[in-house]
Amino acid sequence: MLEYKVQDITNEYLAPKFFYYTEQIAQVLTKRGILSFFTVAYRPILTMPKEVLGKDYLTVTGHPEEIRAIREYPIVHVSDAPDVPDLTVVDPLGKYKVYGVIPINDNQLAFVKLSDDSSEPIYDMGEKFYLTNGMIANYTLSEKMLTDVGKFLCNYIFLADPFGDVIPYQNKLMKADDLDSLVANAILAKKAGRKEYNRYMNNGYWFGQDGTIATQSLSPKSLGTDPAIAKRKKELLEQYKDKLNEPVVIARIEKELVDMDRAYIKGDESEAFWEAAGSKAYTEQRKKMYIMFGSMPDFAKKSNKVNIIKSSMAEGYKPEDMATLANEIRRGAYERGKGTADGGTESKFITRVFQSVKITAEDCHTKRCLTVPITENNYKMYTGRFTADGKIYTEAELKGLIGKTIKIRSPMYCECKDGYCYTCCGDIIKKLHSENIGLQTLTIAEGMITAAMKAVHVSSIYVSTVTDITKFIKFKGTK
Repeated sequence: MLEYKVQDITNEYLAPKFFYYTEQIAQVLTKRGILSFFTVAYRPILTMPKEVLGKDYLTVTGHPEEIRAIREYPIVHVSDAPDVPDLTVVDPLGKYKVYGVIPINDNQLAFVKLSDDSSEPIYDMGEKFYLTNGMIANYTLSEKMLTDVGKFLCNYIFLADPFGDVIPYQNKLMKADDLDSLVANAILAKKAGRKEYNRYMNNGYWFGQDGTIATQSLSPKSLGTDPAIAKRKKELLEQYKDKLNEPVVIARIEKELVDMDRAYIKGDESEAFWEAAGSKAYTEQRKKMYIMFGSMPDFAKKSNKVNIIKSSMAEGYKPEDMATLANEIRRGAYERGKGTADGGTESKFITRVFQSVKITAEDCHTKRCLTVPITENNYKMYTGRFTADGKIYTEAELKGLIGKTIKIRSPMYCECKDGYCYTCCGDIIKKLHSENIGLQTLTIAEGMITAAMKAVHVSSIYVSTVTDITKFIKFKGTK
């Protein structure tokens, strides 16, 4: 016979459900656990005396066999109706109370109330709570910090479980590239090794098999866009009707409309999905679906013509647009095939030229350096590079130098006679103990191939601002 006792567990920053979430976060690494946390699930039921039903915290004492049977389930439904036998699996639409189970010992459990309504998921990724030291391995600050369920989940799966406290808590939207950079830096700093990296990859592949648990993509707003955009589009097209063949004008129109759409989605439950998909979610996917197909380069040899289709996929295409659309489909496939071939040719050429290039010295001690302006677009490129005085800037330090110039050691000025030195090539090359570095130059051809592969997915025209025209001018006598 189970005996229930009300407990008083107080935490000024945590509701009972978040206390359970942070205490039992390891459950998310099991399929049953993660479904129990984030979906409406069938669960075993327990009958609880009316005098304790609905209390936030309880301890339960019973025979070890009873306790063992209950603790197999991380979360249970609870009722005060004795007509359903204990541990019978019941439909969540019965609207039972929901309790989380925390093992204490062989004959005792703790129960934490999670919800009064079993017909709704217990946790939503956007729910906020205060994080304090001790809740997760990689948050060690003394002050509390407002975070949410989704960020805590990702920090546990990708950072805390594989690496402990090595990589600090990331209280922001995390993308795969950002996580990989954090992990790479930890490995280069010798704070993590193969064992931790394997755990990180295993967790990533396991969790990534079903993104529907973590990604809310469907909402009324995500199925359309701001009605005001159609009116503004009509105004802009009329205003610039004589300049629609100018790429700068078209880009300006598209940017204004896309910015309106982004503002429309901001704060919506689907925002995280669109932001995680990257900028082309707005500039390509949502723009073409709900705003207008927009601009695209002409599919003709040596043509600078720009085509524009003013209607969106949701509005439907006009007969006069069909030839342009057909050409755009052909252009993407053609550019992918031709560009990939060109990139492959360059790869072979680069390999032949640089295959014997290697590191031959620790430091050539050259006094010559490359002067580079640090910008929003390039600051990450110089992480791990040696400056003229031997300093190595972190990514965060380089970000703080945006708008300034620094002098860095560069292979362009290396004075080794039969190769290059580690100092001119960078600290990352040194930490990886790479000596035969010729294949690093393949990143040039990789860029060509990547651009070709994207051609079938991207057709918009983008405009860049040039601040220094001399970089694009070839003066007489220069090579």
